[in-house]
Amino acid sequence: MHDDVAFHLYLDNSHVVHEIHTDVQTARRKVAGWVVSEVSTSCMAQTPGLVVDDSQVYWRVPVAFLRPGIGVIGVIGNVHVDAMTGEMNVTPQFAEQLFNAAVNLSKAHPHAQPAT
Repeated sequence: MHDDVAFHLYLDNSHVVHEIHTDVQTARRKVAGWVVSEVSTSCMAQTPGLVVDDSQVYWRVPVAFLRPGIGVIGVIGNVHVDAMTGEMNVTPQFAEQLFNAAVNLSKAHPHAQPAT
């Protein structure tokens, strides 16, 4: 799917509730690029889940901390990607929070220090 193609998400058979212009692969790719450039090369975007509430639809993309030879150590946070616009809910402060969460998680796994 391309960003300019919309899917209609129906709550029931009578009306369209939301349109989805950003597909799951696009959401994951966007988060993956941001995580590697702004958080750490020791982190990766995992499989997004679609969240629907009264006012919006968004992809919740888990961010995992991992180490070569060990694998995924754990999830350190979630990035939300608006399914309509493709915008991510990220800031430099959020990137720092994710990095700090990776550092804290690595303390329980001494051989799993995050790369900068």
